[in-house]
Amino acid sequence: MTALETAYRVLAWAAAPDSPPPTGPVDSVRELAAPDPRTTELLAELTRCAAARLGAGARPFGDGGPVGPGAVLLAVAVGARLQPAVAEQVILAVPDRSGLADAVARHGVARPFLPMNPAGHAEALPERLLDAVLRVSPLTALEYRPARDRLMSGATVVETETALALIAQRRGRSYLATVLCRPVRDAAVLTWRTQLLARLRHSHPEAVVEVYLAARLRYAREWDALLTQAVTDMSGVGLPEETPLATVRFWAPLAALDRSDQRRLRARPFLDGYRRVFRLLDRYRLTEAS
Repeated sequence: MTALETAYRVLAWAAAPDSPPPTGPVDSVRELAAPDPRTTELLAELTRCAAARLGAGARPFGDGGPVGPGAVLLAVAVGARLQPAVAEQVILAVPDRSGLADAVARHGVARPFLPMNPAGHAEALPERLLDAVLRVSPLTALEYRPARDRLMSGATVVETETALALIAQRRGRSYLATVLCRPVRDAAVLTWRTQLLARLRHSHPEAVVEVYLAARLRYAREWDALLTQAVTDMSGVGLPEETPLATVRFWAPLAALDRSDQRRLRARPFLDGYRRVFRLLDRYRLTEAS
């Protein structure tokens, strides 16, 4: 087997990830510079499958541009995950991102390996390798979180620009609300969402409100349970852990929008249940930046 065969096997699996992901060697990696027609056709099929799962449309989020070799290299890297150092070296060869179609293809390879992947078939990647994948798959980083060093330093320009590109497309805006509204118990994921929504509320307040509207319409019970648990966790002795704080703070951008224009939320008749969270934000003095 060669690196190209590894790429083919992983791409085929990622198009329908209903079994444990394959592994393979990275020999003859130079062949990846010019994939054979079989691999090229499979990459196109994976892009179509990934776009369908995301609701991105036949032209992924309105982008009819080319899909580059990034997804193929990512497929080799995750196929070589049993050798993390080798896999990271392959990822270093992934070119800079291009358009949304290319981002969808990369996401199609990377998404099944996310810890919060709903399919539940992929094994976990080592954290360092996962962060390397997130650096070159902006749509994956947007849906989950940026690499930890980027998240901690606030160097998330690429991920923020990806969100802005999605907002400019009807399907992209809907996808953004769908992925950001899901309830999670992960402080890093919630911190990223809070940072992103805090940035977007200045230029795209309606898109931000749509995220919270989707959260209340689709997951009101789950969010209420998380908030109740967060209050319990923060009521103990000593400093609270980061997850309950991040759970409440996730709603801070919505509170900031309400302070800037109280009519905005009142005009949304289906957006309810948020006043309780605003009271919690005030009680614990939590803001977007706290």
